Amino acid sequence: MKSSILEPGSHAMLSMPGMGLFLVHTDLESTVNFYKQEGGEPEAAWCFSIKNIEGLYEHLRAHGVQVTKLRHRDDCGINFQFYDPDGNYFDVNDDHRIFVPLDRVKKEEDLFVLLKRKVGSKEAIADWDAVSDTLGNNKRLPCRVVLHGWDEFRANWPEQAMELMQRLEKHNEAHTDKRAEIITR
Repeated sequence: MKSSILEPGSHAMLSMPGMGLFLVHTDLESTVNFYKQEGGEPEAAWCFSIKNIEGLYEHLRAHGVQVTKLRHRDDCGINFQFYDPDGNYFDVNDDHRIFVPLDRVKKEEDLFVLLKRKVGSKEAIADWDAVSDTLGNNKRLPCRVVLHGWDEFRANWPEQAMELMQRLEKHNEAHTDKRAEIITR
């Protein structure tokens, strides 16, 4: 990727294989934000996925950038938004975390459906062996696996909680290049 420096009255270009991004200076004041409905909240036209979202969040806050709170947005994972000095609204997602909301599990089948979706399996996960296979084939690992609602899940589903933790630990032993940092909350 090639880039050029943006100077006042000039433009910047990011040139990538098969595409390019041009940042052009205009005399008209505008942003790249868009709105889904009249009078609604701005939507981010740009979304970044990064590996250290907490670090970027703290860096931007420390430098006076207007940021929203860190929050969990389901499929986006941990996420926040910020404005640049021109009023452009940006979205930032954590690409280094798999967030598993265990508080949604009401029956064992729910757990397998949840793991299929969160771990990104194209195949149905119907049993614990399929969980192990899916973890071993996951392209997002290594990363952090956040088991949200762990204490309640472990209290309500002790056998499944023990099995899930054992499968994650066995995965880490067998796949040292795809280790998951397991976080319980």
